[in-house]
Amino acid sequence: MGAKAGKQLRHIDVDRATLHMRPTALEAALSEGSDEDTILLIDHSFGYPCVWISSLRDKHPGLLIIEDCVRSLGASIDGQPIGHSGHYVLLSMYKTVPGNNHGAILLSSEAVVGLDGPVAGDSLRQKLSQNPLARWVYEINKRRHPAFGRPNHADSREIQWTHRPGKPSLRGTQRFLDDLSNMGKSREQCRDSFHDIRSRLSEYSELTFIQPAAGAEPSYEFLSMTVAPSVSRDKLLETLHRKGYFLLSTWDRVPVFFTVLQNSFPAGKQESVYLADHIVHIPLRQFFSRRQRHGLGAQFDSALRLASEESSRE
Repeated sequence: MGAKAGKQLRHIDVDRATLHMRPTALEAALSEGSDEDTILLIDHSFGYPCVWISSLRDKHPGLLIIEDCVRSLGASIDGQPIGHSGHYVLLSMYKTVPGNNHGAILLSSEAVVGLDGPVAGDSLRQKLSQNPLARWVYEINKRRHPAFGRPNHADSREIQWTHRPGKPSLRGTQRFLDDLSNMGKSREQCRDSFHDIRSRLSEYSELTFIQPAAGAEPSYEFLSMTVAPSVSRDKLLETLHRKGYFLLSTWDRVPVFFTVLQNSFPAGKQESVYLADHIVHIPLRQFFSRRQRHGLGAQFDSALRLASEESSRE
């Protein structure tokens, strides 16, 4: 999309401890161009707020900043809700709402040109996604066929993007709005799950939890961690999936794995690669009940042991 807009694409390597771009590397990249010609997209990654956006905007007033905020709704920085520092706020409606698979909302302090186009229809998968019987069949299939494996580190596919303006489906939009209206209650449940699961898993030295920055309150959508190189991350997730605990490896296919993008990392790429192979996210909405959290804790020890044995054989 950036290329179609006539922009040069540049990725900044991530800090594995925070899941955010390394500020020093970002500053170095910004110093090479004009702020007025630059668009910066920053994600509050997996609900962990990026706390230095305001200071960056003060230092670079001509820079156009877009905050990707959907996983961090409910999070705050120094008591202020996230999304107050950028020029635009991007809310993808499919990243946290079960059953949605497209659509986004863009918020701006200034008027933006509306997008003309048809309203997207609902796929069969979207229609069935909240049917209890269909969900049961889907989860049984996920247990039997967990799709984990080391991502391709040299993907030669070309990345295609076509501009297709339009509006998201009515069903997907309503699901997103319903989720927003229930956010206060669900966030409290997510917070309880966050602290309970972290306490249960804190005994394992093989896990390194992502720490919220000082002054930041996360959204509690995810509890994120990295596993040590002595543990096969994919074997760990596969084993837990077979038991019905659907942890995620999201962020396993990073831009640097596409050969066409490998030259777009001016400040290195090793941390992005490390996270792709070692990151684990626990989607906390799946663990609202104490019974589910107890079950995860009870199964984790044997799953971790199998994952360590798998790594030693690789």
